[in-house]
Amino acid sequence: MAAATLAANGVTGARVSERISLLPDEAGQFDRVLLLAPQSRALGRRWLVEAHGLLRPGGLLHVAGARDAGVQPLIADAAALFGGAHLLGYGGGSRVSESLRAAEAPAPPAWASEPGVAPGSWIELAAALPGGPVTLASLPLAARAEATPSDALEAARGPYDLIASNPPFHAGKGVDTAMAHAFFAQARALLAPGGRIAIVANRFLPYERELAAHFPRLTRLAEDRAYKVVVGDLG
Repeated sequence: MAAATLAANGVTGARVSERISLLPDEAGQFDRVLLLAPQSRALGRRWLVEAHGLLRPGGLLHVAGARDAGVQPLIADAAALFGGAHLLGYGGGSRVSESLRAAEAPAPPAWASEPGVAPGSWIELAAALPGGPVTLASLPLAARAEATPSDALEAARGPYDLIASNPPFHAGKGVDTAMAHAFFAQARALLAPGGRIAIVANRFLPYERELAAHFPRLTRLAEDRAYKVVVGDLG
């Protein structure tokens, strides 16, 4: 989609890459890197280490993002990795910083060599599937996150105060809401007293009727022309 957008706007001086990492092939070849802070600090650290390796000595890193998305801790991480970071601007709850890739880089912080953060490394997750055990390789997860293979929510262990999901509904090119319906029923049993379920979905999907069978109170929290956010409350 990014490549199609560039082409549609006649942009020829940009390249889109689907690779997880450009290292080591393009190490030290970039003059500037712009990093938009992700929600996961661990993933942001992975990108910082990537940026440090891609920049030539004298190259600049800009870190941008919203304060409530964790940009400030990531700027502090950039300062630790690059040896400094200064604020270029802030406003509207967002900040932009700049760091210089020095010719003599300081000793990297300990987190730069952690699995999933160091370039070329991964976080490994063991999963017991019906066909036998498999090992999944992942980039860093958000703090306290756990990945569990499951048919809908069968493997989940509650109780939870909040369950949030954007349930899948595609069956090839068709629409199949059976998975969402199973998800709603199982979510009801996993919620603590007073718990809630929050669903983001396309507006045309008739989820309210099925949610109402399990949750006594529904609220359409937000919507636009394409999407809606519906909250089911146990009261």
